[in-house]
Amino acid sequence: MGFRPKFLAILVEGSDGTNARTFWTSDTFVATDGQGFAALLGAGASTNELLDNRIVSHNSYGFTLSDDGSDSDPNSNGQTYHYVVWG
Repeated sequence: MGFRPKFLAILVEGSDGTNARTFWTSDTFVATDGQGFAALLGAGASTNELLDNRIVSHNSYGFTLSDDGSDSDPNSNGQTYHYVVWG
C-alpha cells in the first residue's frame, strides 16, 4: 500500500455478494489497545461489538491482521474481504 493508514474498514462479503459485516479500526484504537482492537458492525444493532485480536497494527506500509488461530475474522481462508483505508 505504501503508507500508514489512519482509518481502516474491512468489509466481509456475505454468501449473496452483499456486505455481511464490517470490521473497522483507527490508528488510535490499535495504538492504545495493543491487541488488535477493532469494532465489528453487523447486520443488526445486536451484532455490534468491540473485539480484540483482529487488526493488530497499522504499519508504515499498510496493516497487519491477527493470525493467532483463536478467531477467524477478518482473516479466514476462503472468505472474500474488501478493504478501504484512509491515510
